[in-house]
Amino acid sequence: MGLGLNVIADKIGREKKLSLYSDYSYRLALNKESTFLRFGLKFGISNYSNSLTAYVQDPTAVSDPLNQGDIESCCLLNFGVGAFLYSDKYYLGLSVPKVLENSYISDYTNYSSVAELRHFLFTRWLCF
Repeated sequence: MGLGLNVIADKIGREKKLSLYSDYSYRLALNKESTFLRFGLKFGISNYSNSLTAYVQDPTAVSDPLNQGDIESCCLLNFGVGAFLYSDKYYLGLSVPKVLENSYISDYTNYSSVAELRHFLFTRWLCF
C-alpha cells in the first residue's frame, strides 16, 4: 500500500492555479512468482483564477469583451484512477488522471471554457 500528497502551485502571468491531491495505491500479487497488479486512486481540488482586467491593453485598440471580466473558480473537484499489470517480462498500464471535465465561467459574459480535460493513458512494454 502507498499514500501520497501532491501540492501544485502554478502561476503564469496573471493566471494562477493551486491544486491539492491525495493518492492511494495498492499492490496485489497474482501468482507466487513475479506477476503483480497495482491499483491507484487520486482525489483532490483545484482553485483557478485569471485577472483578465489586469492585463495591459492598447488604449487605441477595440477592447475584447471576453477580456473585460475576471475568472474566479474555486473548488474544482476531481479524481483519477489507474491500474497496471507487470512482471519481469511485460508491463501494461491504463490510467485516467482526471476523470471529471471541469470548466470555469467568466464573470463578465458567463463565457465558459474547459479548465481540465479527461485523458486516457495507455502504457505497454514487452520483452521477449
